Formats: sequence, structure tokens, C-alpha cells
Amino acid sequence: MILIGTHVDHPAATAYFVILEKTLKNVRHYYDVKDARQSAAPDCRDMMAAFYNDNAYTIRKRIYSQDRRPRKDVSARPTLVMAAGRREDLPLIQALRCMDVPVEAVFIKADDCPPDPARAGIGKNHAATEKMIYETLTLVQAQARLAPLTGAENPLLENLSRMMATPGQNGPLLLAAAAPVWFRENVKYSSAYRTSATSIRKYR
Repeated sequence: MILIGTHVDHPAATAYFVILEKTLKNVRHYYDVKDARQSAAPDCRDMMAAFYNDNAYTIRKRIYSQDRRPRKDVSARPTLVMAAGRREDLPLIQALRCMDVPVEAVFIKADDCPPDPARAGIGKNHAATEKMIYETLTLVQAQARLAPLTGAENPLLENLSRMMATPGQNGPLLLAAAAPVWFRENVKYSSAYRTSATSIRKYR
């Protein structure tokens, strides 16, 4: 499973993206940071849509039915998780969902968290403080479930590695990395799961 975390630093007008690969071992989630990127904030929508539609981040996933139907292999696009720091992120999230690009939105201020959209398969809204998000990342690191970062040729990965290794560090790049980890550790799989741009499979 590919997770792509995003956070927009509005004062700096910069959007950050962190790409993680999640695997399941012994009923526990393990994470490997694959890449980190940034863009101008106005380009965030197009970048997120491009990530979602890029076949490089689409994996084959085996689905098991609960009603004795044969197992099925499907194409699963990446899960986009946005750490939404303020209400001004909501138009971006809504615009992507209108484009059929699902976004799991984690609002770091509970008062900013709107109700879930009525349509299934386009993502939901969640509330979690920055403290909760960072504490989840720290716990995953302590349990050795986050692979050491590689790719020192990427300055963003180098900065992210340094922040992860320094207790008390935070910032927009680290928040982009931590939000998808919090999401996967704390949010159960939805009953409606989008396996491709045009297909929604429902579970019982």
C-alpha cells in the first residue's frame, strides 16, 4: 500500500509531500519512506491529482470476500492523506474530491473538522492534534516499524531524517510524513474502498 502525506505551509506558500510504502507483518503495519517532494502551494492540487493517477504508485492488491466469493486481484491507487492545518485547506480538499481524487483529511484543529462527505469512496474527515500525530510517529519509531531513511541525495529526505532523529522536532515536512502514519495506525479500513479511479468495492 502506498501512502502519500501532504501538508501546506501557508506562511511559506509551500506544499510538502512524503511518499511511504506500508507493509503488513505479523498483523502490524511497517512503513518505509520512499521519497519527499515540495511545490508551490498553488500547485498542490495538481500535484496530488498527479500522484493519485500515476501508475507508478498503483499496486496490485488481493481482495478477499466475506460472502464466499472467489478472491480477486485489483489495482489499488495510493491513499492521499492531507494534514489540514486550517479552514483554507478545505476548498483544496473539496476540489480534489470533486475530481474523484479521494483525500483522507486530518484536521489538526477539532473545530475545523467538517462532517464527512455524503458520497462514499472519496475520503473522510478526521480530527487529530499535532501532538497526537507526532506521538503516533514516535511510537512507531520506538517499535522499529519505520525503516531508516535513505536517499541522502534528496535534501528533503536528509532534512526529514534529521527531524525524525531529533526529539521535539516538528515542522510542515515532518507533519506531512507523520499524518499518514497516524491515519493508518488509528483509522480502520472503510466499508467503501476505492480500488481504482472508477471502481468502488464495498465490504460487509
